[in-house]
Amino acid sequence: MRTGRAGRRITRTTALELASIRRVQILKGEVGIRKPKDISFAEAKELFLKWLEANKRANTTKSCKSHMKQLTVSFGSRKLSAISPFLIEQHRIRRLREGCPVALNRELAYLKLLFNKCRKWKKCEGLNPVAGIKRAKESQGRIRALTKDEEARLLGAAREPLRTIILASTQGYEWLPRFLPCSGRTWTWSPAT
Repeated sequence: MRTGRAGRRITRTTALELASIRRVQILKGEVGIRKPKDISFAEAKELFLKWLEANKRANTTKSCKSHMKQLTVSFGSRKLSAISPFLIEQHRIRRLREGCPVALNRELAYLKLLFNKCRKWKKCEGLNPVAGIKRAKESQGRIRALTKDEEARLLGAAREPLRTIILASTQGYEWLPRFLPCSGRTWTWSPAT
């Protein structure tokens, strides 16, 4: 007989029984080391698209499907736990070289949402690898000048004081006094006493 932790005497037979019970608990995943939950990117994509179809508008789902094609090229059949910030950065570099910064930002947004949903659904564990990835700069959009016809229609439809503001912003401030109702008056400034 040997003395156990609490000073109790344990026989060899009892120790073997306790060890076998503990081994069964470990194999069932009730205690000790357990296998982390993980699914492939393809499985996660299917689950995510089903959720998207049920909860979002059709155009959103259509847009997401096209962006998921590019993500599938980069991540294919990898497990979600194998997708690291380094792999995402490689995807980012590839898409920037292709000249798609706006599409890249949408892809990263959908990938981040995919990871968050899979974590919420208990399909994967760990941190979201997209969280620290820098977004690409997007252009501010196209700046276009009005045609003479469009400018005439805009000024014809605008009432005062909006018309004055439009003219001042398009022609410069030197034109402003000519259009103000108080033009011709002189203004003097004196400090408050």
